[in-house]
Amino acid sequence: MENYTEETKKYFNDFKDQVEGVYAMANSARAVGLDPVEKVEIPIALSMAEKVVGLISTIYPQMQGSGIVERILELEKQYGKLDPTVVFKIAEEISE
Repeated sequence: MENYTEETKKYFNDFKDQVEGVYAMANSARAVGLDPVEKVEIPIALSMAEKVVGLISTIYPQMQGSGIVERILELEKQYGKLDPTVVFKIAEEISE
């Protein structure tokens, strides 16, 4: 965030703090035991790659921490953000 104004940095930091507070509250509520799952299933994501892996990992937990986020970010640097080529490269690599 080095290219942002101090006001913008503050906005994003405040937003992040509020989101973390909501997640903490949700996890506390879940800890009471009224929900079948003890913690919030979707982790906080700061990039599209983290969102994708976070959502997929709710069904396939082994995806979390598998290095796919880092690989997606590498491919986005090579092909551009949200370029469909990234999807096909990841699918190809996973299928091998």
